[in-house]
Amino acid sequence: MFPDSDIARTFTCGKDKTGYILRFGLAHFFKQQLVDIVNTAGPFVLMFDESLNQSTKKKQLDVHVGFWNEDCVQSRYLGSQFLGHGTAEDLLHHIKECVAKLNMRRLVSISMDGPNVNLKLGDLLQKEHAELYGTQLVKVGSCGLHTMHNAVKAGFSMWQLDKLLRALHFLFDNVPARREDFTALTGSTSFPLPFCGHRWVENVPVAERAVQVWPTIMKYMDAVKQKKLPNPGTASYDTIQAAQADPLIIAKLQFFLAISRTFNPFLTSYQTDEPVLPFLAEDLSELLKSAEALCEKGA
Repeated sequence: MFPDSDIARTFTCGKDKTGYILRFGLAHFFKQQLVDIVNTAGPFVLMFDESLNQSTKKKQLDVHVGFWNEDCVQSRYLGSQFLGHGTAEDLLHHIKECVAKLNMRRLVSISMDGPNVNLKLGDLLQKEHAELYGTQLVKVGSCGLHTMHNAVKAGFSMWQLDKLLRALHFLFDNVPARREDFTALTGSTSFPLPFCGHRWVENVPVAERAVQVWPTIMKYMDAVKQKKLPNPGTASYDTIQAAQADPLIIAKLQFFLAISRTFNPFLTSYQTDEPVLPFLAEDLSELLKSAEALCEKGA
């Protein structure tokens, strides 16, 4: 790594000391370099998101900045703030601390997800920006991906498909004896996949596997009823047993697959750092038309 220096070649440093050097030695230089680039680049956009930090047990507010540089849009991490309460006023205070060295006159817009507290934060920042600089920020709403994910989630939660898909996986997950009984009975080593509750775009393979293994799952359930196999006695088993009594359960899973396959191209193509906002309205319109046509064909 350092062929020109015997001293550097024999230098060693543990991970803790390396982290200390980066945090308290180099980080300030890198952040100031980024601030200088943003302040000379022109208009910029702020992006933020907050989540629980498992180590500190506090909310971690991550702030990113998007700007035009070197003939492309760049998205760079600016910094993090740690907080207990997460009201709109709290978020605004911590964001202002994080961006204190940026020329806020050049702020064009903010990008965020969908909670109401973030919408209120947007209103507060809009009001303050107008008072300080006499201009309005471009309002593009909250994250369209969150809205779309939540719409799909709300629709299919009515059928409790999320509960069923979770139950199918949990029934055999980390239970070697039950998996062995299932394989011995059905001759199959194909098991249900884990369901992702916060990212429904991942669940097409989960639903496909559920449809694929449903006949063998039913064979296992019948064997339990006939007392050929031990009753698991779990909530997951009860959920599958309730679904077994639904004559339309496969039709519901197939409908979920049809809708998900329609929505997935939109969700995956818009999960990007590229500036795709100008195409959002047209693509949303086409997506809704496709979903509507699917329902009309079904009717």
